Amino acid sequence: MLHRTHTGLHHLLADLRSLLRKLAQRLNQTLHGAGDAAGDAGDHLRNLLRHLGGAAGSA
Repeated sequence: MLHRTHTGLHHLLADLRSLLRKLAQRLNQTLHGAGDAAGDAGDHLRNLLRHLGGAAGSA
């Protein structure tokens, strides 16, 4: 039971990571050329995705 739950969490993390990556790509396209605020938002999203990628890889 615990193993199944653990595996399910890994799948959810992968799905969440994929959704966040798609969101980041859309936001990056939308905000492209909008100035420093857009760059900051993109940096924050990239950092979040890097963090989630590391968490998914090590969990």
